[in-house]
Amino acid sequence: MRSRVFLKPPGAIPLCCALTATVLLTVAAPSFALDRAQVNPFDRPLMFPYSPGMDTAADLLLVPAMLWPAFLAAAPRSDWLHVTVMYAESTTLAFLLPTAAKHLVTRDRPYRYFEGAPGESDSRQSFFSRHTSLAFCGAVFAGTVFTQYFPDSPWRAGVWAGGLTLAVSVAVFRVAGGNHFTSDVLLGALSGSLVGFLVPWVNHRISPRTAAQPVIMPFGFRIAW
Repeated sequence: MRSRVFLKPPGAIPLCCALTATVLLTVAAPSFALDRAQVNPFDRPLMFPYSPGMDTAADLLLVPAMLWPAFLAAAPRSDWLHVTVMYAESTTLAFLLPTAAKHLVTRDRPYRYFEGAPGESDSRQSFFSRHTSLAFCGAVFAGTVFTQYFPDSPWRAGVWAGGLTLAVSVAVFRVAGGNHFTSDVLLGALSGSLVGFLVPWVNHRISPRTAAQPVIMPFGFRIAW
């Protein structure tokens, strides 16, 4: 009987053991809760563990919140392109501002302070709420532009109230689902509201819609009608 000799490169066994341990720890290790005492007193009272139901509810509500400016189809058809470009500019800013903050500021999501937190890749990107920013952008943009076109309409209050109700609901579900602190959604609401108001307000002030003309905006380039 011939004996077989297996040659093992130096350090192969320790390396394999280390890699195996790393994989096992990554897959099977429990998620340890962070210390809630480290959270500032303002955000600490409204901290919740992760809730898939609340998370899904916020995602679903964000859709009608962002589509709320569809009411602006009541504007003259000749202005539809103008309104669409303004809203595209607004939503782009409402998306980019919190996205930039998430990459510049590291903040653990509230659910990481509870046992059994999901190990998601964005679990340290709580600051600040992009869902809330987009929702409030849609609500305030719709209310602002509708008021510009129809200042005496009895529907103004309904447009504002409906949009803001959806936006607030998105913010509440983001907090209740453990995804954000109160300060995250408040800053998201402020950011989205400012963008949703300022873009149409600036357009209304500096570009009277009398003829097609290129206009240089603080946030880019567009065609005004």
